Order: sequence, then structure tokens, then C-alpha cells
Amino acid sequence: MDIVKSQVDSFLICPTYDFIDGGMHRYSETGDWETPHFEKMLYDQAQLMHVLVKLYLITGMSQYSDIANQTVNFVESKMKYNGYAVSSLSALSNDIEGGYYQTTIKDFPLFSNEQHSLFKHSPKSQLFSLRSIDLPSTQTINTLSQLRKKRFPLPMADLKGILSWNALYAISLAEMYSATLDERIQQKMYHHIDLLTKQFYRDGQLYRIVYDGRASVDAKLDDHALFIQALLLKYGISGNANDLALAVKLSHQMGILVDNMDPLLLAVDDQLPSMVAMAINAYKQLYLATGESEMTDRMGELMTRSVQSPLTISQLSLLSAANRTVRNNLSPYFFGKGKGVVNFVKIDNDLILQISLANGWHINSNKPLDKKLIPTTIQFINDDPVKADFPEAKQVNLSFSQDRLSVYDSTIQIVLDNQQFQRTRRPIKLNLQMCSDKLCLLPETIVIVPPLLLIR
Repeated sequence: MDIVKSQVDSFLICPTYDFIDGGMHRYSETGDWETPHFEKMLYDQAQLMHVLVKLYLITGMSQYSDIANQTVNFVESKMKYNGYAVSSLSALSNDIEGGYYQTTIKDFPLFSNEQHSLFKHSPKSQLFSLRSIDLPSTQTINTLSQLRKKRFPLPMADLKGILSWNALYAISLAEMYSATLDERIQQKMYHHIDLLTKQFYRDGQLYRIVYDGRASVDAKLDDHALFIQALLLKYGISGNANDLALAVKLSHQMGILVDNMDPLLLAVDDQLPSMVAMAINAYKQLYLATGESEMTDRMGELMTRSVQSPLTISQLSLLSAANRTVRNNLSPYFFGKGKGVVNFVKIDNDLILQISLANGWHINSNKPLDKKLIPTTIQFINDDPVKADFPEAKQVNLSFSQDRLSVYDSTIQIVLDNQQFQRTRRPIKLNLQMCSDKLCLLPETIVIVPPLLLIR
């Protein structure tokens, strides 16, 4: 982990990361990250957000969430067109590569020593970069931004919207919300996915490209796979059944693409993980959200077809997707064959662990009346108890027991003691067992990471 953190920090303090406008350039032309290729791609911003959220949860360092927020603000302010996110910003400004980002010493305003301690300017490259991962004040950044705008216009955008890249951005927004419970991010994620549904899904057909209100090019495998995952994340957080229904419908269309493709051509990692790995992960999430065995069957078939070449079997995304036990430990967390979902929510100043169950299903309360039944409990990962205020349980008669039972159903909100979570990054374990009136599923232990916005 220290190696990963060191590599990311080294990148963030080089000009390839633009701390003034936000966002990262496409790549560096040198190994020291000091010479950017100045184009900015949407998929790079989405993947940067994903990494920053992971680091924020692991380290608890607010600098990573600050830069993730700056990246969101950059996409929303500089890369939006007709609601969707455009594919890229050009490297050129007035036909000069990187001209918008380069500033001579003559243009350099006077800053205090304290301000200079946070950023540096290279006379050779004429670029600004950070000295550490601490961002300067908003006022300082605005001053530098205005300096740019006086010299050159913002680089032109490639205004077409690409579904897979937009879906990847939506997924990163959902991950960011789960890590922070920032309602602003939640609303951006909801709005973005709803707009993708409206613009890219027309008359039962999913499209890859939208430009000026016109949709073109049938959606490819990565478009289906990433959009399905985005829909499932929104469904898990909002409970909107329309998102689940559309994800399932699109999975059948994706299946037709899978049946007619050569997986060996689409199983190699490039700027993005391979399309095959995306599809496998989509099927995995569909199974968790629906409990339909067809999804795991599809997953297994696709993996078997994809590992028949030494070139593909070594791809990192496939190796990760192959492990069926690996799952995201952020909320939303589907369990009970899709009959339940766990989320953290914020109500006033309280941190709530919310468990939502499908109609006809329940879990035992934290104090079941029958000692043979498994209670619902919450512990830290090291088995230390979590202080929690459980709601009042229902006492019911069920067909498999002659005695009354103490259960929770529908939506259960467990209030957590915020003080326990200050400065901690320990995951918690939720132990429970899903039952209906006629049967009980196997007991489950859910390991889930609490958000950090309320506990810093």
C-alpha cells in the first residue's frame, strides 16, 4: 500500500496533474511525469477519482477527497455539454500544444511565501505543479486560473458523448458518494445516470455515441457492461426498481453481444480494463442484485472462453474478475440473493447503517426470542463491539416456528455512535440471516467500510 500511495503522490505533484483547473492530462511523455501530453480524457478523470476514493478510505487523508472533489468540479464545469460529459479536451489552444497551461515568469503574479510553499513554477516547462498533495486556497487557485484565461482560451472539447466513458464516471461518482455521504455527489450521480438513460437508451436500443441530441452507433460490450454497473449502483442506493429492471433488460442484450464475439480479441487491458472483464463484473453485480443463477452461468462461460490464450490469461482485469468471492466492500452491498441491500446513510448528524429487505423477507432482531436463531450483530473487523442503537423489533408468528419470533423487516435503520468512528478506518462486520415465512438462507457476514465524511 505504501508503494501505491507513493506512486500516486508522485504523480499528483507533477504537471501531468493540473491542480489549477483540476483533472489529469492524458499521459506524460517522460517517465518523471514532468512533460504532459496535454489532452484530457474523460475516462482518465473517472479512473483518477476511483483511485483517490480508495486512498481516502484507506488512509483517511482529506487531501485525496479534496482532489477527487476538484476532479468532479473540473468535469462538471469544463467537460459537460447538453448534460453528458464530453469525451476529451484538446491539447491545443490557438494551435499551440499546451499553450493554455504554460505561463512565463513575466505573467507570474506576486504571491506570498506561504502560497509559494504549496506550488512551484518551472521556467523550463512553464508549468505549475504542487509541492505536496495539499491544494492551495481557493483564492490562490482562482488567481492562477484567471492568469491562464487572460492568455489563451480554454482548449476545445470533442463534444461527442461516449456511453462507456460516461458510465465509468457515474460509477466513480457512486463510489465517491459511498465513501463520503456527500449529498451533492449523490445528486450529481443520480442526475448523470438518469440523463444517460434518457439520451443513450432510445426505443429499446442502447447507443454508444450521442452528439447534439442525435444518437448513433449501437452500444458495444463495454457500453452495456459499465452502464449496467452504474444502474445497479444507483438502484442499490436509491431503491428505484426501474434502474434494476433496465439493467436486467440490458444484460440480455449484452448476452447477444457476448455470444457473437471473439473474447480473445476483447480480453486485453488497454487504457481501460478489458471489455471481457467489464462484462464479467457486470454479470457478477447482476447476480448479487438479483440472485439469478443465469448471471453466474454467464460469468463462468465467459471466463472459460477468455482464458484460452497466454496473452489473455495474464491480464490483470481478468485475474481480478475471475475471483468470484471478491466484491466491493462499499455500500450499496447486496446480500441474500438480491433480497437485501446495506447502505450507510446520513440523517441530520447521525451515521445510520440502513438495511433494506424485499417484501416477504426478514432478519432476526439483535435479541431474538429463540436462542437457536442467529441475532443481527455489528462488530469491528477485529471483533470489538460497535455501539449501536437498534430499532424496536416486531414479534411475529411464522410457519416454521410454534413460538413468536423477534424480527426486523422492510427498512431497518441502526444508529451508530459517531464517536467510535472518529479517525478510524476499520471496516465493520454485520452478521445476519435472511428468512421468509417458509425458509431461511444461510447466515451471512457482511464486511463493509464506513464512510469518512462524518468521522474525520
